[in-house]
Amino acid sequence: MKRVDAFAEKNNLSKKEQIVLEGIMDGQKMKDIAKEIGVSRTRAQELKNKVVNNLA
Repeated sequence: MKRVDAFAEKNNLSKKEQIVLEGIMDGQKMKDIAKEIGVSRTRAQELKNKVVNNLA
């Protein structure tokens, strides 16, 4: 998605981190995001935390 591309490039987000960010922005539940990228819910939460830390 274009809305995430510039942020992702600037902050060197991985593809999975980008998908997590897009999912959060779309209002998806973490369990659904985790399933989409093929990781555990805990791992998806870790990716989310990394993205959120980049926002700060």
